[in-house]
Amino acid sequence: MIRTSNAQARRALATCRRTFGVNKAWGIAGETQNATSKYDGYFQTWANTTHQQLVRNSTANFISRTLSTTAGAGSSAGDKKEEGKDKKEETKTVWDPFLDNIGKIFLAVIGMIIAALVRSSKGSQNRIKVRENIEELSTSILDPLEIDDLRIANDELTVDVFERMMKRVYNAGKPSMSYAQFISMVKDEMQNEGKGPEFTIQLGHLLDRVVLAATQVEGGAGASLRLPIERDEDEEVLLPVSFLLAAYSLALNAGTDDRLHLLFQVMKEEEDSTRKSGSDSSLSSSFDSFATSDAIVDAGNSNVAARGGNDRESVLEDTVVRMISHLQNTCQLPPETQSIDIRDEKYPIQQYKRATARELMQRSREAAVKDKVHIGETFSFDEFQALLCSPTICAWGECYSKKRK
Repeated sequence: MIRTSNAQARRALATCRRTFGVNKAWGIAGETQNATSKYDGYFQTWANTTHQQLVRNSTANFISRTLSTTAGAGSSAGDKKEEGKDKKEETKTVWDPFLDNIGKIFLAVIGMIIAALVRSSKGSQNRIKVRENIEELSTSILDPLEIDDLRIANDELTVDVFERMMKRVYNAGKPSMSYAQFISMVKDEMQNEGKGPEFTIQLGHLLDRVVLAATQVEGGAGASLRLPIERDEDEEVLLPVSFLLAAYSLALNAGTDDRLHLLFQVMKEEEDSTRKSGSDSSLSSSFDSFATSDAIVDAGNSNVAARGGNDRESVLEDTVVRMISHLQNTCQLPPETQSIDIRDEKYPIQQYKRATARELMQRSREAAVKDKVHIGETFSFDEFQALLCSPTICAWGECYSKKRK
């Protein structure tokens, strides 16, 4: 830029000289010489001034362009930096709800885990409490060790003796009788074995305790489990024959299969007795969750007729439910299976209660559906055996013995 300005100054000076040279031809030589010298000085001064001005202008322009270039580069870099910053802020903004509240989320998760553990612990405590209450009630009536002693002491009470006793009771044609009448018939039948008067129920006071507990309606087992109880003209308590035989089976010295066969036979005899009497009010009046007596009688008549009387191979569901209730009343079901959850009271803490026979049957049906096992309206012996030995009922603790094996 500076070299270009000097060339321009020299060209301007030459132009001036040529101009004054022309003027020199017009005037006097001395004046012309003096004018030339004079104007040469003026133009020399003007040329220098012009040269300096051009230099300053060129320098200023160069500096201005340099600064503008630098500023442009800085502005471009700044724009790129701002753009990158905006992208980072956008990325950060997407995760803000999580990152800004990660402490609260962590505390909430920990709180939920603690609440779940507390709820589970409280629910387990409720179930244990119900089970302990059942154990206390059952143990106060008859301890499991006493049941073993009762069976060992009555080693001569065999399956044959029990079957003869069952037939004799049902041949009497009474759906219910007093405990005293039942014991009198038991003693008479056992003495007919020809072994003398000493052949009777050993440790009979244990059976007395079970039956008396069932007759204590005021706050006793009879009220809580809805055992059908009537009174005769002498105000003596009448109990269902099926219940008395279920209690009598406590003293039976036989295996599980034989005991199940006898109970199944008792249920068939009960349905036959119902058909002959034409009324089942004594058996169903206190079982308000069971089917009505007319339905049982009608179903019993049709089943007996269809399967040839007592030779039929199945019994009704309501008859099975009553037998389960009798086993529950006579302490032949473990407390663990009788403790069930109340499905309408799950929150905030799961509540439990003692199951009725009907509820145990319903739970067994639900378990059978899960296992894809069909349970009909009637039960054969195999189905009855599988039901009582299932984990939902577990009569005599048979399900626990299978686990141990």
